[in-house]
Amino acid sequence: MFPTPSADGACRSAADINRMIRRLSAGRARWTPEALGELARLREQWRAAVDRESAPPGGDPR
Repeated sequence: MFPTPSADGACRSAADINRMIRRLSAGRARWTPEALGELARLREQWRAAVDRESAPPGGDPR
C-alpha cells in the first residue's frame, strides 16, 4: 500500500514527505512500475515542499 496525500488537501512538510519516502523504500529489494511511479510522485512533492519551505518571506528574491 502506498502513502496517500492528506484527505483535506493540505500541503505536507518536506519532513513528512521524507518519512513517506522512507516508509515506501524501507527494505525494498525490487521495485514495481507502480512503486516507482509512487516514488517519483513523492519526490516531486518533496522538491516542491523544500522549495516552499526555503523560499524567503515575501516570495521570489529576484
